[in-house]
Amino acid sequence: MVSLFKALMMIGFEHVAPRTLQRGNTTIFVYHSIYGLKWVINTQFGSASYYSQKDALHGLVLRLVISKEELEFLASLGIHYAREELENYERTLKKIEAGGIKAIREYLRSLEKREENNTNLKNIEMQFRKQVIYPYLERILVETKSRCPICGRLMIETEEFYNHLRSSRYRKMEHEEFFRKIIEEITNLSP
Repeated sequence: MVSLFKALMMIGFEHVAPRTLQRGNTTIFVYHSIYGLKWVINTQFGSASYYSQKDALHGLVLRLVISKEELEFLASLGIHYAREELENYERTLKKIEAGGIKAIREYLRSLEKREENNTNLKNIEMQFRKQVIYPYLERILVETKSRCPICGRLMIETEEFYNHLRSSRYRKMEHEEFFRKIIEEITNLSP
């Protein structure tokens, strides 16, 4: 029987350093530990440690590093646990697929929740603007006869004045400072 290390070299893994194999983004390290040999498999999907050749081979199958054809070749070399892995290959793929589907569902749920939170924050911001900031800006426009106190531009609506203060390119720093002072007066907080 051939060792898993040598068998992996036969299916395309390169011996890049002592006790180290590599193929593509996958690197396999073999260490001596107090428990015996320790197989560390690093892939683009993460890394894991195994303490037997059988478990290491299963880890390679779980991470989709070894194909069914390669498993068949390993089984033909006389590696008995490769034959077991081959018999369970379809079940393993279904497990991977189920885990992938579950991960995708959880990710979509988190996106929906994040979107819901963003929508709630936007609604709160809009209500704060309508109920607190706009009335304050309306008073300023009444005092200044519907003109911007910074540049003197005529303002038709409060919303136009708000947008002007937030995005004016002319005397930008002065407009931003004026708006910052308004927010400080309203909230008693420095932004």
